[in-house]
Amino acid sequence: MNKYVVSSFLRRLGLIQIADFVRFLIHYAGTFRSRRAFRRKYPGVVLPPAYYVYETFNLNYESFYSKSRDTAQWLISNIAAFEPFDNKKILEWGCGPGRVIRHLPALLPSSCQFYATDYNPKYIAWCRKNLNNINFQTNDLEPPLPFPEGFFDIIYSISVFTHLSLRSHYAWFAELERVAKNGGILFFTVHGEVFKKRSSLRVRKSCLTGESL
Repeated sequence: MNKYVVSSFLRRLGLIQIADFVRFLIHYAGTFRSRRAFRRKYPGVVLPPAYYVYETFNLNYESFYSKSRDTAQWLISNIAAFEPFDNKKILEWGCGPGRVIRHLPALLPSSCQFYATDYNPKYIAWCRKNLNNINFQTNDLEPPLPFPEGFFDIIYSISVFTHLSLRSHYAWFAELERVAKNGGILFFTVHGEVFKKRSSLRVRKSCLTGESL
């Protein structure tokens, strides 16, 4: 059965959070060896708590760390085609537990300044404690952000708009335009047509009605 259909059924029954935590425990037990191997390979790398990793990615620590660096490099290469990274203020909107932005200070010139926001205060608290050279701030589910108009040269977001309603989509896009400089760059990723085919009827309907995109 399509996993999105199962998720929709559990959500209607009010059991989705319980089912998700049980699934996490199963994955946590099943990834013990791979997580231990990662710790031995990267003894100096600090990762978020296991449940944060699971919530925002999956419990493959090697993939979480290495692929996030690949994503950061991919992001840089795409943006660099339009704007050189020199003395830039850069924001990740919806940073989660810092999966991508944690790599940017080591990959970009020291003249750049890095900022990140997320609505989850637990993620932000962990990031502030463990990730250096990045200014982390919480944001509400609705605008505004805690920054002045025209503050950022570059703003990027990895699959955040995909979780928003149509109304929030427009509200946040306007807010990100507000805090971006004239001529600045807004770079976002969203779900494509493949996701539509994999989704349940309820999810597809919510996209068509504007409940989510």
